[in-house]
Parts: sequence; C-alpha cells; structure tokens
Amino acid sequence: MSPTIPGWLLIVCYLAFFGTFITAIRMLVKRKLVAYSVVTIVLLPVFGIINVMGAIPRPDQNELQYWVTSFFSLEGWAWISFVIFVYFSFWWYKVLRVQINGRRVQDDCARTGTDENFYCR
Repeated sequence: MSPTIPGWLLIVCYLAFFGTFITAIRMLVKRKLVAYSVVTIVLLPVFGIINVMGAIPRPDQNELQYWVTSFFSLEGWAWISFVIFVYFSFWWYKVLRVQINGRRVQDDCARTGTDENFYCR
C-alpha cells in the first residue's frame, strides 16, 4: 500500500472543498458573482475526480508528491488540476473583494447617515 498524506492535511483540504461549495451556493443565492459561482460549482466535482483518478497509480509516493512529479512530467491531469486550482484562487479573490467592498459601502452609509449615495439605498 502506498503512503498517504497526513490526516490533518486531508481535513484542511476537505474543509476548503466544502467551504468553497457552500460559499458558491451562498453567492448564487445573493445573486453576486453568479457566472463565476456556477463555474465553481461545476468544477468542484471535476477537480475532485481528476485528482483522485490521477493519483490512483502512484508508486511509493503520497498524493502530493505524485501530483508534483506528474506536474513536472507534464501529465495532463496534473495541469488540468493546476488550472482549476488557479481558477478557485481567482474566484476566492473575487468573493473576498465583493465582501470587503460591500462592508465598506455599508460603513460609509452608516457613517454619513444619509441615503444620498446610490449604494446606500
């Protein structure tokens, strides 16, 4: 049996996976970043399947070591996985920008106490 990554790292990965899924659903409900969130929801299972199926034939390496080896060997599944990961990073950047800008507008409206600003309405 091949070695595997530590349990704590698996927990972190699963929390990130489910956190991304829940946040994407939340953004859809709020009607913010709708197209990006739909793409994220579609890519999440693809990402998981590609990584699991790609790591099955690993010889005497854990999943991360095998992914790095495959990435530098220019294997397609590792590169697709990398591109999807970069997309998820971009999506999280967009989500955080929306959240920060939303709070900033709410704070400005509360501070001025007026509804003159378009965003305060």
